[in-house]
Amino acid sequence: AVGDYPVEAVRMMDRIILDAESHAVLEHQDEAALDDDAEATARAARSLASDRNVAAVAVFTRSGRTAQLMAKVRPPVPILAFTPEPSTLNRLNLCWGVEPHLVPLVGSVEGMIEEVEQAIRARGRGEPGQQIIIVASLPVGASGPTNFTHLYTLRA
Repeated sequence: AVGDYPVEAVRMMDRIILDAESHAVLEHQDEAALDDDAEATARAARSLASDRNVAAVAVFTRSGRTAQLMAKVRPPVPILAFTPEPSTLNRLNLCWGVEPHLVPLVGSVEGMIEEVEQAIRARGRGEPGQQIIIVASLPVGASGPTNFTHLYTLRA
């Protein structure tokens, strides 16, 4: 914000954004989205996050598309995006509700769970017994459309 009243300008922008987001229509889908498995997976993860004891949605992505799709459906919990690509990490910093993490390329579901557990502990995001939704592509480590959702319960 520039001008004589930058603090007031930022406050007004904040009020406008909060009001706009509170009136957003989140369930709009076009015909193309109905055939896209990645978008269907994102909508399913959002539904799980709304109906369960979920602390976060963890997304494993190389290009950032899966995290962007999760941001598009606006889950009621934080989106933790894990990527081995520094350029993707930088782009994801601009996505709504996404907290990006740079991690080595993970080769298994167990490796994904370990990365999620470490991030959750480091940030104090969840407690034992809460659930995390893990969204990724299978086979693990290969580029491809999002086709995997796992509901994981945090350990003590």
